[in-house]
Amino acid sequence: MSNAYKKAAQKNGKVMAANVSVRTSVCPECGRTYVSGGETRTQIKYFNEENPYQKGKKIADSAVYSGMHVNLAG
Repeated sequence: MSNAYKKAAQKNGKVMAANVSVRTSVCPECGRTYVSGGETRTQIKYFNEENPYQKGKKIADSAVYSGMHVNLAG
């Protein structure tokens, strides 16, 4: 999974989901269970900063989210 985070960081992306499934088998000679394989699935969302629609969305999102974490008690 760390490869997915590195790949996303290199290309201005964000890891949306990362799942790992592990397959096990049983040794026919000694009866011990061992990991015999697996699969990793990742979803990465890439942001195109050159796209004018993406730039507009980024500006609109910053206006919406900028006041969400305000501490009024302090």
